Amino acid sequence: MYCQKCGEENIKSAVYCKRCGTRIGDEGRQVSQTNTKYEGLGGWLALVGIGLIIVLLRYGYAVVEYLDLLNNSSVAETSNPNSSSYIAGYFNLLYFEFAATVVICGFTIYLLVLYFQKRVNFPKSYIYFAIGLFIYGILDYIFLSSLNIQSPEMKQSVSKLLNDTVSTLGSLFISNIIWISYMLKSERVRATFIN
Repeated sequence: MYCQKCGEENIKSAVYCKRCGTRIGDEGRQVSQTNTKYEGLGGWLALVGIGLIIVLLRYGYAVVEYLDLLNNSSVAETSNPNSSSYIAGYFNLLYFEFAATVVICGFTIYLLVLYFQKRVNFPKSYIYFAIGLFIYGILDYIFLSSLNIQSPEMKQSVSKLLNDTVSTLGSLFISNIIWISYMLKSERVRATFIN
């Protein structure tokens, strides 16, 4: 029998949930039958798993790109104060983005392990991850917009990148509202992540 409040599985004769202490009673027995109907990684929950795999592939590829970029001589030129193409803080921004990308890959792998093992802490970890991605996007925007760029061509490129970042942040905000709400309210999530 599952607890209506936290989704914890309890023995059939339980009156109170062993995890959160909520009274189970007859309502809990009804939830037990309902939750088994929604148990598993199917439905909308499958999209979460697919999305995490896509995030891992996207950011894994980005790690490789950053490694190439950080070893590129033109990037070294932009970080040399004596160079005509010098951009103060650009190299620091690249290292920030590289480190964040590595952390995102690592946390995505952790989430995929929790997801496929149906661990009880997956929904909360996923919510933290979604919020963290949004905060990273905001910080990246702030750091990028604070660069002091002299070249008109570079200013135009950065301006386009900033506009793209705002669009991405808007999409991420909307998807976070949807998926965080899903993690908090879905019967399938409560019935699946019980290990």
